[in-house]
Amino acid sequence: GKTHLMHAIGNEIKEKHGHLHMVYQSADRFVSEFINAIRFDKMHQFQTKYKTADVLFIDDIQFISNKEQTQEAFFHIFNALHDAQKQIVFSSDTYPADIHGLAERLSSRLEWGLVTDVQ
Repeated sequence: GKTHLMHAIGNEIKEKHGHLHMVYQSADRFVSEFINAIRFDKMHQFQTKYKTADVLFIDDIQFISNKEQTQEAFFHIFNALHDAQKQIVFSSDTYPADIHGLAERLSSRLEWGLVTDVQ
């Protein structure tokens, strides 16, 4: 459901705005990439990958809960993209305010846009 909807959004963007740089990542994969970036001293490449996106898709964002360093990295990526007026699309199995273990400042940012319950 959620993942298919995200792919449909990406396909529509690609069809209408094919020149835009889109990055799709599951939150689990985002966490793994972040850990590897720290481990192998590749934080610059990690940050560049996400901060240069015109549209960033993060699927199942709830999986970064209770991961403080990952949340900090995502917070800065979110701010950079927002400041550059880029688009961020994320999915979750619950509302941002209801994700336990998610920093308040990140939760509030995730609520800035359109929040929709898809049944």
